[in-house]
Amino acid sequence: MRSRIIAVLAVLTGLVGLLIGSYFWYWHDSPRWALLQMVKAIQGNDVDTLFQYIDLQSIADNLAVHSTEEFDQWLSGTEGSNNREDDISRLARGLSKRMARILTPKFVGALEPLIKTQTQHYISGLNTLEKASLTTIVGAAEINRQGDVAEVILTDPKDNRPFRFRLARKPDRDGWKIVEVDYQNLRDLIRRKF
Repeated sequence: MRSRIIAVLAVLTGLVGLLIGSYFWYWHDSPRWALLQMVKAIQGNDVDTLFQYIDLQSIADNLAVHSTEEFDQWLSGTEGSNNREDDISRLARGLSKRMARILTPKFVGALEPLIKTQTQHYISGLNTLEKASLTTIVGAAEINRQGDVAEVILTDPKDNRPFRFRLARKPDRDGWKIVEVDYQNLRDLIRRKF
């Protein structure tokens, strides 16, 4: 009788351990976990850890695409209209896209140390309350996960403005990283903060 009780307890303990392990693995493998690790890095002024969750090259590539689209609209004068463009405008638009694709990797590579230094300076200037509030913002984040891509919306509690970005992970599961930032949200943030 005693051996049956021990066997049942061992099985129950194993099942509980399996459930806890599965939950931890699922949680640890989630986009929200990555966001919380970024917050912890900011709170600890650890820029190197923070940038493990940021793919600067992908972000820059996406920003280059969106900024050239905006430049195209301005250049062609077709913001909201259906005017026909001439050959020179078409050529200029094509060149601007090619130049953005060629220069973006070099530009990001050259600026990465400066970006990290400025990020370090910025997060060092945040006070304790501002750093603590990041945990709340991440807890309230709206995350729409579709496989290995997650759309994230953070809402600033001060002015209720959304900030949208995309997290992704590679099939080899090297972790979630920010790969795209909403162009308009970034423009608005830069105007307001800087």
